[in-house]
Amino acid sequence: MSALVVKKFGSKSGTKEEVMRLADSILMEIDQEAQTTKRVLERIPEDKLTRKPHPKSHSLGQLALHIASVPGRTKNGKVIMSVPRIGFIRSILMNHNYHQRWKPSVYLRTCDVPVRSIYGPSADENPFA
Repeated sequence: MSALVVKKFGSKSGTKEEVMRLADSILMEIDQEAQTTKRVLERIPEDKLTRKPHPKSHSLGQLALHIASVPGRTKNGKVIMSVPRIGFIRSILMNHNYHQRWKPSVYLRTCDVPVRSIYGPSADENPFA
């Protein structure tokens, strides 16, 4: 994925060094956030995959599948929307995934499953202690 993202960042307006610095910082963020997302998804128990906090909500399993599959759906060559690549990577691949990630934590809390820390301590986990 990293090589594909760097290749797609080619820009006529920036120097190769500028593009690489931007790509490196974005790739580092993607890697860090992917680890956090993985820790959240690993906490989901199989017997809670059908859990819905409300009839209109997605199930915990549907939500987990959505979060896990978004990165893979954005590299298959299909046009999804016409925006600059960096805008798409930032808003869909990164921000949308971060936004969606809080939902499993809420679902897990309603299932009495300990919640992982994401950007700081949770009531169940303190990475700074």
